[in-house]
Amino acid sequence: MPVKRRNNKHRGAINQYEAAWLDGDKHGWLVGLNTDDVLQALWDRAGDHETMYWNPGMHFPEPIEIE
Repeated sequence: MPVKRRNNKHRGAINQYEAAWLDGDKHGWLVGLNTDDVLQALWDRAGDHETMYWNPGMHFPEPIEIE
């Protein structure tokens, strides 16, 4: 089930590249070049913590493997 994210210009909104990075899509590679502090803020604000996993030092969030 896709996560609904804000896509407007109000505070807290994310752009298409940030959304791609949050989904682990390679189209978000440019976002992944930011510092870990910037990525952490984006992850905390808009990351899907239930189905994806990200820690500082990772280039992209990864799906959580359910066993």
